[in-house]
Amino acid sequence: MTIRHIAFIGLGDMGHWMALHLANKRASDAENIVAFDIDPERVKGLVAPGLVATTDPKKMAGAEVLFLCLPDGDVVENALFGANNVAATLADGAVVVDLSTIAHAKALEQQHLVDASR
Repeated sequence: MTIRHIAFIGLGDMGHWMALHLANKRASDAENIVAFDIDPERVKGLVAPGLVATTDPKKMAGAEVLFLCLPDGDVVENALFGANNVAATLADGAVVVDLSTIAHAKALEQQHLVDASR
C-alpha cells in the first residue's frame, strides 16, 4: 500500500520533532505530510521537503494516516470530533495513531467514535 497523505496534529515539544522526522524520512516524493497546530507560533519554522505546516484543519482532509500528539484525552476528542470534525474527513480505511498522554479507556472510547464516524 502506498501512502500519499499523512496528517500530524500537535506540534508541541514532541510532536514538532516527530512530524519533522516523518517528513525527512518520507518513503517517496509522492508522500505529503500536513503538520497541524492551532498555535501559529508552533507552525512557524517547521520546514522540510514534502511537509506543509498549517493552522488550517481543512488541509488534513483525506489523510490516510493521522498521528495525534496532544496533551490529554479531551484535547484529542476535540481535535477529532470538535468544530473541525477531522475524523469525518479521513480517507476510507485511514489509520489513526494516537501518541497522546491519555487514559486507556478514553483511547478505546475514541476508537469506537472514529469507527462510527466513517
